[in-house]
Parts: sequence; structure tokens; C-alpha cells
Amino acid sequence: MAGTTGLEPATSAVTATVLRFFDDLQTRGERLRPPKSYKTWYFVDRLVDQVSQPSYASSSVGAFSDRPIRPNQINAEDLFNTLMTEHLGYPTYLASGTDIGVGVATRLALKYPGHLQGIHVASVVNPPLTPESPPLTDAEKAYKARSDQWEEEEGAYEHVHYTRPQTFAFALADSPVGLASWILEKFQFWSDHGADLLSTFPPDMLIDNLMIYWATETIGSSIRLYYDHRHIRVPFKATDHVNVPTAICMWPKDLVIAPREWAERFYNVHQYSSQTRGGHFPAWEAPDAYAHDVRLFARSLNRS
Repeated sequence: MAGTTGLEPATSAVTATVLRFFDDLQTRGERLRPPKSYKTWYFVDRLVDQVSQPSYASSSVGAFSDRPIRPNQINAEDLFNTLMTEHLGYPTYLASGTDIGVGVATRLALKYPGHLQGIHVASVVNPPLTPESPPLTDAEKAYKARSDQWEEEEGAYEHVHYTRPQTFAFALADSPVGLASWILEKFQFWSDHGADLLSTFPPDMLIDNLMIYWATETIGSSIRLYYDHRHIRVPFKATDHVNVPTAICMWPKDLVIAPREWAERFYNVHQYSSQTRGGHFPAWEAPDAYAHDVRLFARSLNRS
């Protein structure tokens, strides 16, 4: 769907491991913080301020894994479910995802519904429509028009990733200035930063993100993820539907904001919220609001 950047390197389950580790420490009364060197940990830092139940897996992709050696080698949903159930010992958990993590959380819910208590996502997968699908509402038609406009005006990077990933892989891996330009432009245009980008994304935060790609030489694998998903991965089917309870959290400066009825075509929507501030990177832009929305959803699941 429009709105996934691929601005994460090769897939790993590091974030979920860190989150669960610090959550366990908090439960035992120990006060310890994740290092503030990777974007999702700004969000994790808020979650572990209180004992978090149920268990969480944050569906991000990280740089701390081996580079793929064959096409479509890694399915993040399999890694996360194995991590949470077999290695960390939690038979059920809640998954939260933004950007490409939305697709990871969605596929988790479709593939492992017995392990998912719920998913919390910041955008939605476009449902495969058929001639038998109900007619689009006016809000859905407007959403599709905005999505088409976004693809026309902002989707050039995405098209290149889908079609010629290696061209950019070599170019960006060879130039730190080129890499910075390619990535930081998205923070500039896809976020709710007001007049000053660095007030929302401090220089150290942005440099940390860039250095993860540069030092590990993983910009190529992050781009090839697009190609693999477009050309190799099995697409969603018209019969697919997420029956796991789902929270949809919309951010005003995100790429395209989906109406609830569009989300309900594919998800079992239990909670739909519209935030007052934030864009495509809410774990950085509005971590307190993000964590609050996740907690509200988790508490509603505990009551049901």
C-alpha cells in the first residue's frame, strides 16, 4: 500500500526482544532503560514506564541481522512469532506496527491468529476488491483518490524500489551524502515537524538512523524487500480477513488517512482513533500519544 517506506534495513526481531526484556525487568521492579539509539526504542521507553500487559511485539524491521542471500529469504511474521512464542515463552501477545510493520502485523494476524491477542496499526492494507464487494462509500472514494494522488506525487522512490533495486543499492551504499539525502527527505516531507525539522528529529537521532544503514551496509537489502514483495511474495487474497481484534491509529500528517469503513473491509476493527499531532513516524514524533493509544487498546482487550 502507499505509505510503506522501506526505510528500515534487513529484517530482524531485535526490537521485540528488547521490548520484552525491558518489560520483564520492569515487572520485577528493576529500573532500566533501552539505549536511545534506534527509533522504535523512543516508543518502547514510554511503554515500559508502567507494567505492560499483555505482552507486546513491535513490528519494526532492524539492521542487526544477516543480509539475505536469496530472494524472499525472510518472512518477518515468522521471525516475530517464533521469537515471542518459542524463545520468549509468551503463547499470546499484541503486535504493533507502522510503515512496513503494518504489513508484518497484518500477516501475523492472518497466519498466527491463535497467538495474537490483537494488532495495533498506523495504516491499513488495501483490501482486494472483487465485483461482489460492497460499493465504495464517498469517504472511501475520496481516500482512493488521495492515494492515487500520493502515488503520482510521492511514489517515484517506491516504483524504483519495486523495479530496479540494485541500481539504487550500489549508488546509496557508495555515498553517505546520497544515502542521507534519500532517507532524510522522507522525514522532511512525511512528518509533522512544523517549521523546524530538528525540533522533532534531533540531529543525533537522524544520524543514528543513517549510521545503522551505513555501518552495516544494509540499504540494499532494505530496498530489495520491495522487489521481493512485489514480484515473489504471495499477495493477499480476496477471501483474507483479519479476525483478530484490531486498533487503527491515524496520524494527521501521515501519507494518506484511511476512513474506518475502508479499514473494516479487511480488519476486525475494535478501536479507531484520530490523533491530533504526528505523521508517518509516530514512534519518534509522538511517542507518548502512540504508547497511550496502544495501552488503551490493550486494556480493552483485557476487559473483554
